[in-house]
Amino acid sequence: MIQEKKNNLRQEVRSSRKKHHKTVQQSDINAALISAFLSLEISRTQVIAGYIPVGAELDITELLRVLREEGYQICLPVVLDSSQLLQFRQWSQGTPLIKDSADIPSPGSEATILIPDVLLIPLLAFDEQGNRLGQGMGAYDKTLADLSAQKSILTIGMAYDIQKVSHVPTHPEDFPMDRIITEKQTYDINLQLKIDKEMP
Repeated sequence: MIQEKKNNLRQEVRSSRKKHHKTVQQSDINAALISAFLSLEISRTQVIAGYIPVGAELDITELLRVLREEGYQICLPVVLDSSQLLQFRQWSQGTPLIKDSADIPSPGSEATILIPDVLLIPLLAFDEQGNRLGQGMGAYDKTLADLSAQKSILTIGMAYDIQKVSHVPTHPEDFPMDRIITEKQTYDINLQLKIDKEMP
């Protein structure tokens, strides 16, 4: 039942996101995303994992370029095999990209492997409890669970604001986001959950 609800929601949000994506002014979005991230005041010692947008995913390419100029180490996920954890390889402007096993542009095997502290994660839908609906492969959920068992990580979902829904159906193994950044605002999930608990 949950899987059916997820699939129905994926179909619905893919359609609305695709339509919205065609209308956006990327220069305005770039400025909003850069401002939102820098306002978090994350230490330059933290390794940031980003992504190369595919299809109608929120484009964070300019944000990654600025973060690299600001002194952050940047890495990108690599899908080695659908049954394996994601690998993260170092990226900088001009790094050659090749298609990984999921057909996503990623740094090649010559790039240094990094372990991220902060992860910027694409999604299809999200809710104010930090639940994220992905593409259905489960790679991020497994990888985030593995990383969080090793160290403290910060998970930030990246989306258009129109991708917010009232409720994302979840399985126990689904890994929630700490924050969601959109072109309109930042959702602090921990703060929202605290407010929800305190409300009568």
